[in-house]
Amino acid sequence: MSLPYPNKEIEHLAIVTGASKGLGYSMTKVLLSENVFVVTIARSDNILDENDLLTEKNTHHFSADLSCTESTTSLLEKLTNFIDGLDALKSITLINNAGTVAPMGLFDSTLNDYTFSEAFELNVVSAMRLCKWLIERKDISDENKKILNISSGAGRKGVPGWGVYCATKAALDRFSEVIALERPKILVSSLAPGVIDTQMQQTIRATPKENFPTLDRFTELHASGNLSHPDKTAKKIINFLANKDFGATVIDDIRLHDV
Repeated sequence: MSLPYPNKEIEHLAIVTGASKGLGYSMTKVLLSENVFVVTIARSDNILDENDLLTEKNTHHFSADLSCTESTTSLLEKLTNFIDGLDALKSITLINNAGTVAPMGLFDSTLNDYTFSEAFELNVVSAMRLCKWLIERKDISDENKKILNISSGAGRKGVPGWGVYCATKAALDRFSEVIALERPKILVSSLAPGVIDTQMQQTIRATPKENFPTLDRFTELHASGNLSHPDKTAKKIINFLANKDFGATVIDDIRLHDV
C-alpha cells in the first residue's frame, strides 16, 4: 500500500469514524488544523474537499459501513495493513463517533424492530470491535493509546421514543467503564457532546410527535438558536483530548469542562 507520505513522518495519528459529516467532520478539521494525521472512516467513498483542510498529504480515508459486520471486518484488516506500514508510529487516538438515532418511535407496532440490530451494530458493536483492535496492538504501549467514545445524555436517562438509542448509548458507557477497569493505562472517555446542530437533529425534528413525545423540546432548541455549532463543540472536544483531565472520569460530558 502506498502511504500518503513517508513512514518516518507519521508518529501520531487519530482515527475518526463517521468523519464525513456533522461532529465527525468538524473534529477531523480541528485535528488537521493541529497537524495531526487523521485516518477517516465513513460510508462515503471520499470526504476530501479541495477547498477545505482535508488534503491527501495528512489524511487517509477508508470507506466502510459500520452497521454491517462484514464491512467492519474488512475495515479492521485494512487498518491493520495500513498501521503495520507506519514504522515510526508512537501513538493512536481512536474516536468512535459514527452513530444513528434511528429507529425512533414508541415500543409498539409503529416501531420497526428489524432495525434494532443495525442500530446496535453501528452504535455499539463496531465501536467495541475498533476498541478491541486498538487494545490488542502490541506495538503501541497502553500509555500511548486514547479512546474517545461519543456518547449521549440519552445513555444516562430514558427518553420516550428513543428506546433503542438510549440502550445503545448506555451500552457504550458501560463498555467504556470496563475498558478503564481492564486496561487502566489506556485513557478512555465516553463523552456526551451536548445537543449539536447536525443532520441528526434534522432527523429528530422530522419525526412525528406521536413517535417522539419530547419533539417540542428539540424544535424549540433549534428555533431559539440554542443548538451548539459542530465546529465549536469539536474544538472543545479536541482540546479536552489533550487536557490532563481526559479519562479521569470515564462517563463524562463536554459541557462540564471549560476547554
